[in-house]
Amino acid sequence: MSSTYCKADGFGWHLIEVDYKAIETFSEVASPERIARIVKELNDYYLMELVGEDERILHKKIINEIFTNGLHYSKLSFVEAIAADQIFRFLFSAESPIPEIVIEDQGFYVPTYCMTDIIHAASTEMKIIPLLKRGRRFRSQKSIECQENSFNLKKEIVALNGKRLSEDEEKRVADVQTNLAQKEKENPCYYSYLLLSPKEVKDLASELERIKNKIDFSYDDECFFKDFFDSINIIAEKESGLLLYTVD
Repeated sequence: MSSTYCKADGFGWHLIEVDYKAIETFSEVASPERIARIVKELNDYYLMELVGEDERILHKKIINEIFTNGLHYSKLSFVEAIAADQIFRFLFSAESPIPEIVIEDQGFYVPTYCMTDIIHAASTEMKIIPLLKRGRRFRSQKSIECQENSFNLKKEIVALNGKRLSEDEEKRVADVQTNLAQKEKENPCYYSYLLLSPKEVKDLASELERIKNKIDFSYDDECFFKDFFDSINIIAEKESGLLLYTVD
C-alpha cells in the first residue's frame, strides 16, 4: 500500500495507557468529599478557563451528572453529549483532577493521513480498526460528531424540524444534510477520542496483526507505524485500557 504523504502539524491520534476499571468505578469508590473537591475544581478551572460563558450552565449540569449518576450518553441530548465529550476528554489532560486514571502517555502520535492506511487495510468483519476513523464516546458505539461545523449544521436542521419550509429553506436543509454526510467520509474531528477497554485493546492488537503485511512501513519516520503496533501489543499484554485522542 502506498500513500502521498505530507508533514502534519500535530493533528493525529495520540495514545495514553489508562486504568479502565478506575474510570468505570471512580464515582462509586471515591469518597463524597473527594468527588465534591473534584467537582469544585472543575467548576473553578475547567468552566472558567476552557468553556465559553454562554455554555457554562450546560457544562456545569453535565459535570454534576457525571459525578452523581455516571456517564450514560443514551440519556443525553445531542448538545449535552457534545459537552460530555469535552469534559471527558479534559479528564485525561495534564490538568485533570483525577490523575490516577492515567498510567502512561506513549509519547508519539500517528497522523490522521497515516491512520488512513490502517483503516483502508482493515477487512469488513473487523470491529475496532474502523473506530479509528471517527472516534467513539465512552460506553458507546456511536461516532463522535465534529465540534465545529457539523455541530452548527446539526443545530440548524433541528431548528427547522416540524416547520413549514420555503423552497430556499428546503434547499438549505438538503445542503446541510449533504455536508453532514460528507463529514462522515473525512478524517476525525479535532478533539475526538476513542476509549478502549482491555478486551478491545486485545481485539485491536489481533486485527493489527492480521493487516501488518499490508502496511508500508517505509514512511515510519513520520507515521510511527512500528511504535503504534508495538504499543498496542504491550498495552494488550498488560491488560490495560487505551485512550486515543486527536488534537490540533
